[in-house]
Amino acid sequence: MSKLYTLVIFFLLSFVVYAGDIERGFKSLNNQEYTKAKSFFEKALTQNASDIGANFGLASIYSNKLSGALYNLESAIERIVLADNEYKKQSPESKLLRNLLELGVSSETINSLIRSIDNAAFEKAKAENSVNAFNHYLKYFARVQSNQDQANEIRNELAFEYAQKENTHLAFKDFLVKYPKSNQYERAQELYELRLYDFYTKDGSIQGFQNYIDKNPSGKFLDKAKGQVALKTYEQITKDGTPESFLRFINENPKSPYIKEAQQKYQKAVFETQVGDGTIESYLNYIKNNPDGDYIQQAHDKVYAIATADQTTSAYINFINKYPTNLNLESAWERIYELEVNPLDTSTYVRFYNNYRSYPKRADLEKMILQNRSNLYGFKNTDGAWGYMMISDTKNQLMIEPYYDLANNFFQGLASVKKDGKWGFINKSNILVIPFDYDNAFNFKDGIARVQKNGKWGYINKNGQEVVPIVFESLMEFEEGLAKAKKDQKFGYVDKTGRMLIPAIYDSLEPFYQNVARGILNGKLVFVTKNGMTIYPPED
Repeated sequence: MSKLYTLVIFFLLSFVVYAGDIERGFKSLNNQEYTKAKSFFEKALTQNASDIGANFGLASIYSNKLSGALYNLESAIERIVLADNEYKKQSPESKLLRNLLELGVSSETINSLIRSIDNAAFEKAKAENSVNAFNHYLKYFARVQSNQDQANEIRNELAFEYAQKENTHLAFKDFLVKYPKSNQYERAQELYELRLYDFYTKDGSIQGFQNYIDKNPSGKFLDKAKGQVALKTYEQITKDGTPESFLRFINENPKSPYIKEAQQKYQKAVFETQVGDGTIESYLNYIKNNPDGDYIQQAHDKVYAIATADQTTSAYINFINKYPTNLNLESAWERIYELEVNPLDTSTYVRFYNNYRSYPKRADLEKMILQNRSNLYGFKNTDGAWGYMMISDTKNQLMIEPYYDLANNFFQGLASVKKDGKWGFINKSNILVIPFDYDNAFNFKDGIARVQKNGKWGYINKNGQEVVPIVFESLMEFEEGLAKAKKDQKFGYVDKTGRMLIPAIYDSLEPFYQNVARGILNGKLVFVTKNGMTIYPPED
């Protein structure tokens, strides 16, 4: 019984001593006696290492800059966290918490001190402004969410800036591993892929690109690397530009994206090699040796051009006779036709027909001869389209299918026809000799025809050339070599060469009678001669 009593007395004395140390510690703390307060709190901790008051007191000392050498934020956060954890274990109604409240220790003051320490540590990290400083803050402090979020963001920005400064794939990979939730992650991933590609391919060799492909089967630039391998392989094998080099590439790389280009250049190289001297014989040899070559047409064209260089009828005839399998025979016959059938009339058609019995379009020529020897008359079908028919005593024969909106009869081998609101001229073979350029057109007479274009009148010849400029507001038929013309609201006379023999200065002019035309000039009656003389009659 005496031993139990002794134990109780010892415990009570110890508690009184402990409680006294805490109170004395806070009293010293309030008096800014930090070293003395520290010793009291530490003494209390020897009795109870998790003592709330002692840990709170030490946290207060370590977090106060006025404590001088005792200022230590790491120790402060360690102590306040111990106090906070132990405080949360206590019953809200416990005597201990009531005693602590008397000393100024509560959940509010604990949380306030935690925020204060966190803020100080955060400001310290910002002042140092380094990745390590913010990592240190986040590892040991980071109790205030807003500070934690900012610290993460700033730390990530600094880390990304560092990676960018290093600008290597290893630097960006390190960033990706350490900061997978950063806002810069996607951009860092892009730069990592780019720098990784650069790392493997910096020397531009085929092996470098192939190494990238082998070691990065899902790399972002895989297709680009494969494209470079294909291109550089193509360039390396075919660098001498010979047919043999292109053929080697084609045989060794049948699935290359450059296979088509290689095939084309192979054909070109073969052509250029075999026709190097540019003679007819070299082109003929190419045609013989490469019947399916891409440059067959060009070879035929070269033979044609060289053989017909002087562009005479005899040159084209010799070409046809000497090179009967050439692909340009039709062109040669067309040139012979152009040279020999001029003008386009019956006599030249007949002469050409008789002289060139090998002409491949003799049937067409026979039809043209027949048409030019026949009288063709315009007619309109039930659909309102106009064509031409040959009329004879025995039968009527359709010669030109109905196609035109309006068609006049033939005069001097040509007929004016209208299509889509415009007039042109065709011959009896239904060839459009003069295009549909005119708003109105009259028949040919003496080799010229009167036409209207854009509201102005003039005369053209059978080649469609203007012989009297299309500049007149009105223009009459020629009589005795002159046609009355109106220009700028004045009248004069023009000849068939387009010269104004009588200038357009008269208010009105009548037709010539006995080489004199009566007119009005400035409101007065005058007489005009064909040589341009103006005669004023005597006044009464």
